[in-house]
Order: sequence, then structure tokens, then C-alpha cells
Amino acid sequence: MRDTHIASLNDIDEKYPRPNICNILSKKENTDLLEYVIKDPFGCHIFPGDIDNYPLTSFYDDMNKEIKKAENIHLCVYIPTCRYRCHFCQFPTIIVNPKSAKSDSLFKEIVDLNIKEATLWLKQVPNLANVNIGEFNIFGGTPSLLPDSELKRLINFYKNNFNFSSTTMRFEGEPGRLNKEYLSLLKELGFSKLSFGTQSFQDHLIKACGRKHTGKECFKTIVDANALCFELISVDLIYGLFGQSVDDVKNDMEIIKKLNISHVVCTKLHMKEFMETRTGVSGERDSLWQKKIITVADRLIPSLEKQYQIRDLIDRYLTMEYNEHPTMYFYKKILTLKNGKALLLILINSIQR
Repeated sequence: MRDTHIASLNDIDEKYPRPNICNILSKKENTDLLEYVIKDPFGCHIFPGDIDNYPLTSFYDDMNKEIKKAENIHLCVYIPTCRYRCHFCQFPTIIVNPKSAKSDSLFKEIVDLNIKEATLWLKQVPNLANVNIGEFNIFGGTPSLLPDSELKRLINFYKNNFNFSSTTMRFEGEPGRLNKEYLSLLKELGFSKLSFGTQSFQDHLIKACGRKHTGKECFKTIVDANALCFELISVDLIYGLFGQSVDDVKNDMEIIKKLNISHVVCTKLHMKEFMETRTGVSGERDSLWQKKIITVADRLIPSLEKQYQIRDLIDRYLTMEYNEHPTMYFYKKILTLKNGKALLLILINSIQR
């Protein structure tokens, strides 16, 4: 296997410099580092394991005590619906056509279950009702699929049952669903921060990912959000996509600079060829690409060498104007990173279909 990994390290795009890390990883004495990189080059999510002899009641009590001492917490609400599955996605999602006759009842059920779960948390951990919510974040999935009435009902519940006295509100959506009318509704409800994934501004890569929006729709979402004076606009990009070149990422970086985006997240895609059970974007479910249900004209993932070239290129483009924290999350140097998170509480609905 080492020969295969070394070959990937030596597959270079001659138009760009060779990153020094590739020279380091090529050395025989660093084989263990190379193996680690192959398994998880960037962004591994680490979760605590179960604790023996720690009953659930003790967990609730300890959580309640810690929250009482916290200055603020970040509260995140997960909406598990999408109108399609991206070809790289391994998240558990509910695929729904928002124009179908059944969609209204489904979205109502999702909001009902979210409120039910939050109510159970408030009962078991009473201090959740009192602690200041520093940031409230609705993410997914695709929360922008929620109809206006259900989104309003969800927000009213949280504002009426949690401490929103000094809360900033953040919303994650999809460019194809974040039109000016929906953005205006978000502003009306109190959202000042917006996040969405474009993955790339190049239409051929967007299409290869199975996404139903275009680069033009991404531009329009950013322009409309700026016109509505959103405080933060964060764009997610992925590198390591099938058929993606270093030049493709260079083009994306040029667009990022042109649009003067305040926050950029650059996530490395892990696929089964480099890691058997986890990816940087997901959990343990095979993506459509991995199942080979979906094929693309060029099924080559950029080599390890080219991925490091891409990482260096991103650094060169963003270092002058952005700070990086903690890794692959870039924000404008003129901004202050608000990092007052004491506890992250994720409310997740699991609906079997």
C-alpha cells in the first residue's frame, strides 16, 4: 500500500509548486504519518465515548450544573430534510419534494417533533431555560425547505422558551432555495447570519455533485444577502471532488476574493478510497458515489499531492485577508471571532421512512 500512497504523493500538477509536506511524507521514516494522513488528512470529528457506570440521571444533573455556570451556550437545531441527496453525502436525511401534496404534513411533523424533543430537554435540564443563548443555529439537511408558517412556528417556540435576550441567529440553507423573499423572512425573524454550501462555483463540479443549483444562483444569494445587510455570510466549499483540478479551486478562490465574502469554510472530502468508515463531511453511510449508483465522466479523486497543492493554494489566496480558525474555517481579519460557546446542544429528529 505504501507504494500506492507514494504514487499519489508524486502525482503533481506541474503548474503549481510542490508542497513541502509531500517531501516530508515521502520519507520512509515518516510512513506512520503517511498512513495517518491517508486515513484522515484533515478535519476528523472526535466524539466522547460512553462512560461506564454513569446513569442518565447523573448526566442530566451534571449538565444542569454546568449550564448554570455557563455565561452562554450555542443552541443548534437540526432539520433533516433535503430535496435531493448530494452524490457525496453520507448524512441521514429525508428526501422530500417541497411541492408534493405530502410535504406540508411532513414539515409539520418535523417541527412538532423538534418542539417535543426540546421540551423534554427543558424538563430534564431546567437551566436550559435560563442560560443566555449566545448563538442560535438552524442547520441541516436543508432548513430552507421549511415553509414560512412552520419556520415561524419553530422560531416562536424557541424565543418563548429559551433566553434570547442577547442572541445572534444563524441559518443554513441551499442557494437554490434562498431567494430574496426567503432571505427577507429570515431577517424579519431575527437572523443576521447566513451559511450555505456551494461546494464549488464551477457548474461542471456542482452538477457532478448532484446538486440542483448553479453557480449563478450562488452569486445571487450572496448579492441578495448583502443587500439585506446580513452580518455574516459563510460559504462552504469542498475540495477532493471527483474530476476536480487545482485550476478549479484556483477559480473558486478568485470568485471568493471578487465577492468579498466574510467567512469561507473549505472542507476536504474523504471518500472510501482514503478512509473506510468515516468521511470529513459525514458519518458511516456510503454515498451514492461510493455505491457507484452515480458515475461521473472522470471518476478520479485528485491525488494526495494535488490535494496538498490545493490546500497550499487556498492558504496563499486567503492568508492576507483572512484568519484561519481552527482549521479550514476562514474569517476576515477585520472581524472578531465570537467563540463564547460553553455547550453545544443539538436537537435531532430521527424520523423513519
